[in-house]
Amino acid sequence: MMFGVPVKYYMMQKRQMVNDYVNTEVRYITDNIRNTGIISAGQYRQFREKVYCASPGSRIYIECEKDRDDYMEYYYTAQIEEELDKRDKCMFNTGDFIRVRVVDADNMLIAYYGGMVKDENY
Repeated sequence: MMFGVPVKYYMMQKRQMVNDYVNTEVRYITDNIRNTGIISAGQYRQFREKVYCASPGSRIYIECEKDRDDYMEYYYTAQIEEELDKRDKCMFNTGDFIRVRVVDADNMLIAYYGGMVKDENY
């Protein structure tokens, strides 16, 4: 008991630090996409490496909603990664809604952030 409590506390603190770090990275890449309307293959690769190093076994989900005149169009992680492989960047339009989620190996949500693309890249 004397050793178990400090170890459990340490593990909880470590998990919280990992969650905070991953949340910061998710917010950074999401805000970058929202502000510029672009994600490059290099940015995505760097983001993925940081997340996987901090939380091995985690999964990244990126979703984009494009509001067309009479319907909604949806793009998911696989389609975005395919676009990055083909063209080395993926472009979004002003008004598209981006969501980035990271879940750990136990399917627990670590980070979630999203917002509308502003495309302030003049």
